[in-house]
Amino acid sequence: MQQERPIDRPAARLIVLNEKDEVLLLRLEGNGGPLWITPGGGLQAGETYEQAARRELKEETGIEVEQLGPWVWKGAHLWHGRHQTYRRIGRFYLVRLLETPEVDICSLTGSEAKVTTEYRWWSIDEIRQSRERFSPHRMADLLAPLIAGEIPTQPIDAGPFSYATERLR
Repeated sequence: MQQERPIDRPAARLIVLNEKDEVLLLRLEGNGGPLWITPGGGLQAGETYEQAARRELKEETGIEVEQLGPWVWKGAHLWHGRHQTYRRIGRFYLVRLLETPEVDICSLTGSEAKVTTEYRWWSIDEIRQSRERFSPHRMADLLAPLIAGEIPTQPIDAGPFSYATERLR
């Protein structure tokens, strides 16, 4: 049996930090159990990563930003659908906020509405001490330099990142 070549699915994700250096994460419930992820999602036809990032942030949290910060992380994740293998190729953009905004996850639709159960602002210490699962799994270690103001000149490989919704198909 010949291995099928994965179909690439580009995704834009956002590392949203508030004035207390806490990161905004969404809790997804899937077959693999709860998973905390950054806001974001797949690109639509003709959309740039930056356009998708701003759209996804508004759709998933109600937060609007004019400008994104730099592209700081990258990652890829293979997942298997019923008849095809996909490769999610992600870019993570940094967004620094001067104050903690109201977050609204009530506007989610489709599979996102079914699996997104809550949001939370997490500190690095809370992530490190938690028994919860995070994506990317090295979240706290990856966040530390960003919070310290150390912005990479090239995106850092964050490793594989996953979505609970991919396990629902």
